[in-house]
Order: sequence, then C-alpha cells, then structure tokens
Amino acid sequence: MSFDSQEMELGKISDAAINHQLEVISVTGLDEIGIADLTQHLQQLNFASGFSSEIIFEFTVNKGRVGRVVLDEKASTLKDAVVVEKIKRSLLLWRVSPSTTGKVILTLHVHV
Repeated sequence: MSFDSQEMELGKISDAAINHQLEVISVTGLDEIGIADLTQHLQQLNFASGFSSEIIFEFTVNKGRVGRVVLDEKASTLKDAVVVEKIKRSLLLWRVSPSTTGKVILTLHVHV
C-alpha cells in the first residue's frame, strides 16, 4: 500500500467516525484496516440522546475473537451502565482478522 492510499484510508476512517454518535478517538494494538473495520462495526450502534462522554475500553484479541472487555473506569467519563454494556456486547461480537493478537486500548467519544 502506498503512502497516498494509506492517507486516503485514514481520511475515510475519520470522516466515517465524525458522522456518527460514536467517534473513535484512538486505538492502540490494531492496524489501519482493523481500526476501519472496528469503526464501521461500532457505527451500527444507536443510543438515546442527551449526553456526551469519553469511554475507554481495554480488551484482548486472539484468533479472530475479542476476549475479556474491561472498562477503564478512572479514565472514562461515561457512567451510563446501559451504554457501557451495549458497547461491550458489540465489541465481543466483532470478528477480528485472525492474524491480529494482543491487547487493544480503544478510546471513544460518544455524542448524542
């Protein structure tokens, strides 16, 4: 992949994330394709309106599956248990590239 196509992909990720209730702020542990796939997966979620918060999750990825998803309660400003559980369930259902393994830290901004 050339530099120009990588830059275009990142632009698509940013544009897609901004046009929805969930904005992916940062992801460590995934490549650009994984980030784009995760962003698209999370954008299927819908929430009731009336809040804006940041939420940080840590989870493991192994053999194409998401393992234990943990909310970073100290760093997250979102305290709505229903929203947290909805995002956790969505992460657990996400199918990751089988070659992706390790720990992922995901920071989201939820604005509705």
